[in-house]
Amino acid sequence: MTISEDVKHELIGYGIVFTFAIIIVAIFTFFISGLSGDTKKRADNVLVALTREEKAFRDAETLYQKEKTMGYFPAIASHEADEAWLSYFDETRQTFSRLDTIKTELEKLLDKDASRDQETVNEYVFIMNGQLKNIQAGYRYPLQRISIAKELQEKTDATIHQIFLDYHHVKTSMEILHSKKNRDENTKILPVATYLLREMEKVKEETEMMERQSTIDLLDLYDAQQTAHSVKQKLIYLLSEKSPFTSELLSSKSMILIDMKSRYFFTPIRYSWNYSSDYSDKTYVYSPIEIGYEQYKALQGQEDSMLGSGNGNSTFFEINGQALFDMKEQWPYDSTDAEYWILDITPKYYHRYAVFSNDRLELSDWVEVSETLFYRHLPHYGMAISSKPYGYLSAEAFNDASPPAIAFVDNPLYGQWNDKEWHFYPAYNTVFSPYMLSKHYTRDEYDEWKQSLKRHHDFYGKTVRYGTRSPILYKSPTFINSDFVRLYIDLVDLYHNKLHYKGILHENDQNDGSGGGSGGFGGSSYSAKNAGRSLKGGGPGGYGK
Repeated sequence: MTISEDVKHELIGYGIVFTFAIIIVAIFTFFISGLSGDTKKRADNVLVALTREEKAFRDAETLYQKEKTMGYFPAIASHEADEAWLSYFDETRQTFSRLDTIKTELEKLLDKDASRDQETVNEYVFIMNGQLKNIQAGYRYPLQRISIAKELQEKTDATIHQIFLDYHHVKTSMEILHSKKNRDENTKILPVATYLLREMEKVKEETEMMERQSTIDLLDLYDAQQTAHSVKQKLIYLLSEKSPFTSELLSSKSMILIDMKSRYFFTPIRYSWNYSSDYSDKTYVYSPIEIGYEQYKALQGQEDSMLGSGNGNSTFFEINGQALFDMKEQWPYDSTDAEYWILDITPKYYHRYAVFSNDRLELSDWVEVSETLFYRHLPHYGMAISSKPYGYLSAEAFNDASPPAIAFVDNPLYGQWNDKEWHFYPAYNTVFSPYMLSKHYTRDEYDEWKQSLKRHHDFYGKTVRYGTRSPILYKSPTFINSDFVRLYIDLVDLYHNKLHYKGILHENDQNDGSGGGSGGFGGSSYSAKNAGRSLKGGGPGGYGK
């Protein structure tokens, strides 16, 4: 049975009409149908949580001001400045201001109730939930410290007594360790134990001074108690032959961020067909294609978007003058036309580290890291992002960014003070010095770093001497030839202490030496650069849109 040409053309016409109707229905459904029930519920929940947290914050501010009038507060008032309690409240207010902006946009989308906004609504909810968690960890810290002081008011004598008991326990443990000094396994243990004893001696002296004062700083007493208990427990670990923590106390490690880079990939997909006789698409997915940052910016945010159309005579698809892929690659012999769409756009981020393990140095290969980690450490080029000295447990590692090796200062296992400068022993000086920006750390700089620990902040130096913004860093041969410098930083005005960043950092992202880090409530925890691509872009040029 043969079909006449008229019938064939009629069927083709019906097919075109049917296909067009399906497209119209799909478009209508996309633009008219509403958000899913789960999305609405999550959005409503986060808006309720925001309102609840704003009220809790106002109550906390009121309570804080009330506690400052209490009789015990003058004895702990120095901690308000040393630990920057007021900054926790200031930064929370700033974060609520940013959240109110997102809230306004979210409420507009909820009122529109369009399914095309579903991804944006979910992203806003994700961002707001993350920011609310940071808020809770922030402004409550000063109140927690005040609560500790209030609780300790009635336990001052008992606390002092317990510190002295812990001291005597440590002394006894040291005597036991010395009695075992001929045993091979104690050759590493004794130096660490001696360092811990020195820390305990400091606590004892500080406690004796507090006893002689008419008014005891309750928070200093609490901190002394915590240190005494920690040292006592560590000596117990060192005495035990089976404790899993012994090896942690006897190890030393630090990671310095020595290079960063990002790479960008996109995956095109082709739908081809024969216009005259075949309406069933043939699909071809290209292999991921690496592109430059300018091409990435041009494509960003266009997932599931059409790139263009072509046919069997097409050549290469270009963006900004760069040929990206062969449009007729694996072209089906029976196809006449095609559309090209973006299936996926993926940035990938990489770090390289100098890793100090005990007294050895190793340079890592490129390590792929998450987008969050990349942007978290973008200001920390040339800085230590994790340090754990001998005598510390892994849980006590310093994970706020700091100048290289400063975490090992004032520890006799690594060096000694010479007047007001710290001198590392030769073995450590050899591995640390290429990454340090000066020959020695001073007591003043070390004390400033210790102060930043109380605030749970990254430490860039008092005048932003360290990290990505440091003009001194780029005079160091260790860092000047990195991929990070070659790709992203323009050093034209280096000697005028000005660095021009190619879109990496905004002027309003400038930080003082106190910094702000993931260990606490500081600035970088709250900026858009940790909020997802919709707020900060996604590449080196997107450190804040």
